[in-house]
Amino acid sequence: MEKVSVRPLGGIEVLRQLHEQTHNIPVILVTAYSDLDSVQRAWGLQVIDYERKPIRVAELKQRLGKYLGAAPSKA
Repeated sequence: MEKVSVRPLGGIEVLRQLHEQTHNIPVILVTAYSDLDSVQRAWGLQVIDYERKPIRVAELKQRLGKYLGAAPSKA
């Protein structure tokens, strides 16, 4: 999990570097920002899903289960 407003690089730059170094790491973007430009850049870096803050824990667990191949939790 990585924060989009990471300093000094910024979240999109962290995603870009991660994508350059390891092409097969799935990333779910969790952000307080919803501007279209940032979302499009993240999708271009193969983000597998997108969640806006505040995080809904039950929904995030379900998404993680989906991507990890586990059954969804009832929490």
